Order: sequence, then structure tokens, then C-alpha cells
Amino acid sequence: MFKGDPKQSTRELLDEIKAEAVRGAQEGNLTYLMPALTALFVKLSDAAKTRAKNTEAAAERRAKAAEASARELERLTRWIIGLTILLVIFALPLVADVIEKHWPFR
Repeated sequence: MFKGDPKQSTRELLDEIKAEAVRGAQEGNLTYLMPALTALFVKLSDAAKTRAKNTEAAAERRAKAAEASARELERLTRWIIGLTILLVIFALPLVADVIEKHWPFR
């Protein structure tokens, strides 16, 4: 593995950056830490891409679940409306009977 390999663990890259920063500061040349720093940026970029893909996939799953919930809610709402209409239809003869018996109200 060469210096600054993105396949290194993050801890190894950070240790290498620290060591090369000290070495560069002593010698007055900070270009020593560039390979490790660049590898760390590549590793962070790859992690960000992976996270974005996972977030995108999770958002799609949530959207599908929300659509399914909305369809279920719409179906249940239709049932409630239908049952309410049936209840009103069955209650109309009873209301008509009460009005017929007690008409005119005094």
C-alpha cells in the first residue's frame, strides 16, 4: 500500500496526516501530507456518495409506504362514507314515522 491509499482506514490516514504534518513543519515543506490528505478527501467523498445513495433509497421506500398508507386511508374513508349513507337511508323511515306521529309539533 502506498502512502495516502484511500483503502487505508480513516485512523491510519489521520495518523499519517499527523506524522507528515509534523515532518513537514520541521522541514518547512508541507507537501509531505498531501497524499494522505487527498486520500482522506477521496474516502470522505466515497462515503458521502454511499450515504446519498442510501438516503435516496430510504426516501423512495418511505414514499412508497406513504402512498400505500394514503391508498388504505382513502379506502377506509370510502367505507365510512358508504356506511354513513346506509345509516341515513335506514334512519329516514324512522324519522318519517316520528314526524307523522307527532305532526304538527306543539
